[in-house]
Amino acid sequence: MYARAQPIVGAKLTLDFNLLWRSDNSYPLSLEGREGQRAFIGDSVTLQQVELYGFDPMVRVEHAINDSNLRREETVENCVSLGIRSSF
Repeated sequence: MYARAQPIVGAKLTLDFNLLWRSDNSYPLSLEGREGQRAFIGDSVTLQQVELYGFDPMVRVEHAINDSNLRREETVENCVSLGIRSSF
């Protein structure tokens, strides 16, 4: 018999993952145009049992990589954010 998972300390976990391919032949900074890929992963934890006036605290961690045929467009991004999310 299947039973739904119970929340761990009232926390809600969310995981995001994206892959994106780009191709722009009329890119103004290159005669060859621009081609690239972007990979993104993000994870957020919302503490649902720590509610205050309809809002829950949230922590989000993100990591993204841009790969391109143009060196100036290649980036690696890391982010940690703290915030609140509506519980309505």
